Amino acid sequence: MVTKTNRPSLKVDENDLLPQRKALSSDDEEDSRILAAADQLSARHSALRDGSPPAALPRPAPAPVPTIMASWKLVVPDYLDRELSRSAAERRVSKGFLVLEALAQAGYEIRSEDLIGDRRRKRQ
Repeated sequence: MVTKTNRPSLKVDENDLLPQRKALSSDDEEDSRILAAADQLSARHSALRDGSPPAALPRPAPAPVPTIMASWKLVVPDYLDRELSRSAAERRVSKGFLVLEALAQAGYEIRSEDLIGDRRRKRQ
């Protein structure tokens, strides 16, 4: 037969079992932003409880869908290339822009949002 042995009871401090919280630094700007968001949520919640329609939040405008572009090679005489280069440099546009502009003037459909003078990224 197995007999139980009496073990001494363990003394545990309850404070040792609780996780220690770090002291947070106060950032007034972030605090005010959080409070404003909480106020807005509270107002929407109370409006829903009252049965009145919630205040409409401003929605960002949808981003325009970029046009799918195609690339093709165009072989032109050297004198025309120099003339296009000079004209493009004077107007600060690309040679491709000049070609698209000429096609639009000839009656081909070119959307205004696709007629961009210089597609290169802007330097900052």
